[in-house]
Amino acid sequence: MVGLYESCFESSTVQFFLQLSHELERLASQLFVKQVSLAEMLAQNAQFWRKSTKTEQS
Repeated sequence: MVGLYESCFESSTVQFFLQLSHELERLASQLFVKQVSLAEMLAQNAQFWRKSTKTEQS
């Protein structure tokens, strides 16, 4: 009886950690996507300011 309980507990713990690692992976990929889009926005912003300062100077 105790052995059965332990094996059930172990499998549910493994299942839990697998699910947790999957969730963390999913969150990490979302964060990566957001960082990339933020970097793109900053790059576009920098280009915009370079263009606008050039037009003001000329």
